[in-house]
Amino acid sequence: MYEAFFGLRSRPFSPLPRVDTFVPVAPLREPLNSLIRCIEQDQGIGVLTSPAGSGKTLLCRKLTQHFREIRRTVLLTTARFPTRRALLQAILFELKHPYVGLSEQESRLRVLDLLQSSPHPMNRMLLIVDEAHLLSPKGIEELRTLTDYEIEGKPGISLILSGQLELEELLTEPCMSALNQRVG
Repeated sequence: MYEAFFGLRSRPFSPLPRVDTFVPVAPLREPLNSLIRCIEQDQGIGVLTSPAGSGKTLLCRKLTQHFREIRRTVLLTTARFPTRRALLQAILFELKHPYVGLSEQESRLRVLDLLQSSPHPMNRMLLIVDEAHLLSPKGIEELRTLTDYEIEGKPGISLILSGQLELEELLTEPCMSALNQRVG
């Protein structure tokens, strides 16, 4: 109805974020530029927190679009993984590689092998986890250990954790000190 009356090409105010309708207003532009700088300059793990409905998912999708030509990009749109193995399998699924029947260690090695066997610059990965406040401490630790992987002295995997304010609380736990030392 609105589309025909106003001559629109698509329905306005979609419930799902659309990168093609992104307007770089200051509250979104500034964190986006900070995350891009964090990734490009290998400054460490990026963390984006804000209340529900403030545009985090849109920024995650915008980052994916920005880097997809120069890095393998993986966007996990949810972080509700019961085990480390499930998390690693989700990464492999997004990379369009076999994941069924692999153990936790086999999955981890498969992810790293994909980076080693890829030509430059696609031998580096950008891993974005939206809804990261849903991750377990073990899941966050798994992601942190993946960022230890280096290629020619540079991080093989850049990590962005995006979530609601509960993510900040989770990251203040004593068991998160190793990850906190790497937050850019």
